Amino acid sequence: MPVKELWDESSQWELIKLWEKSWQAQGWETCILQEHHAREHPRFYFFNEMFRSKVSAFGEEFNTACFMRWFAAYVVGSTENKPLMLCDYDVCNYYFPPREPKSGKMEIICDGPKIFLGTVLGTPQHFLDMAELFAAHVLDEHDWSLIYNQVHTDDLRLVERMFDGTKEKPEWLVRSPGCALFPAPGWKTAPMTHYAYAMRAAGFWPKYKFIPDLRPVSYA
Repeated sequence: MPVKELWDESSQWELIKLWEKSWQAQGWETCILQEHHAREHPRFYFFNEMFRSKVSAFGEEFNTACFMRWFAAYVVGSTENKPLMLCDYDVCNYYFPPREPKSGKMEIICDGPKIFLGTVLGTPQHFLDMAELFAAHVLDEHDWSLIYNQVHTDDLRLVERMFDGTKEKPEWLVRSPGCALFPAPGWKTAPMTHYAYAMRAAGFWPKYKFIPDLRPVSYA
């Protein structure tokens, strides 16, 4: 979703091209999720209302899109009733081939001690269940952010809370290795690298211009 105050839209499409090529080269069938995918489902309006009601330091449009991608993944995956990977378009695939999720599980794929989102592997039903959990979340004392000095809720924070014990976690939600966060240890050798917020702080902006030199993507 275009968010004018955060980035130039044309630069994001260049990043999406890089992302798509890296995943297709490893044998994945790609789909660029957009709002119209979620809008095709009659429950879009329910989720749109619930997600827009969440209080966030990120702004309503960006935060709603972060939540809505889970529902959009369900809508797209349910058309063929097969598992799928929900992937940020700043995650490049270097050698992670297509595979099924662990039996009965949804996998948050991330290396290191800290939970981060970027690659999530599961069934369409898992993505719908997560969207339902996000929509049903009621603010509590753990939603105060010391970083932003305000009440703040987003999809990453709620997933973090599921793993740190301050929010109930579904037993089928697990974490698996395979994706490293730039510039954390292992980002140059992991099957997937997530070029997230640290890229801007490091001066690598727009991202698509620097990723090929930081860690070349093979399209063979």
